[in-house]
Amino acid sequence: MELHKPNSRLRENGHIRRCKSRVELTAEYPQELTIEYVADRIGLTVEDMQPAVGAAVLKDGNLVAAAVFNNFHVLTNGSWCEISVVIGDKTILNRSILRQAFEYPFRQLGVTRLKAECSALNRECRKLLDRLGFKQEGISRRAHDGSTDSVMWSMLPEECFWIGGN
Repeated sequence: MELHKPNSRLRENGHIRRCKSRVELTAEYPQELTIEYVADRIGLTVEDMQPAVGAAVLKDGNLVAAAVFNNFHVLTNGSWCEISVVIGDKTILNRSILRQAFEYPFRQLGVTRLKAECSALNRECRKLLDRLGFKQEGISRRAHDGSTDSVMWSMLPEECFWIGGN
């Protein structure tokens, strides 16, 4: 994963130490902790998300958000994967972080479709996915938890304005 690597000044004895107001997206944070951070907050287990790769967002050396890419599918003319995102600190969403987050699946992995799902009751998540450029594809009835509908979203690389799409 060629995401931003933490500045060596941030590392001290193998641990990230606090520094002044620095936000970075990195794959150098332990994968198992990144995946666990997301899984715990969306009601899944780490095993549910495997195989997976995660990208952590650190602010002042602390994990404040993460994206996990999983459920990879290889097709005849492309591939796709799912993205699960947890944002603990909304102030970290800036263009640089978002560009890096979308460059990974589309440019580094070469996926031709990125999929996301959320509860139909989660207005905040639906609004965020829309603002990020995802297109709503449909509703899976009672698919979220057995009683709540799930909303399916996707993004194609040519639609991703964070990396130069439309």
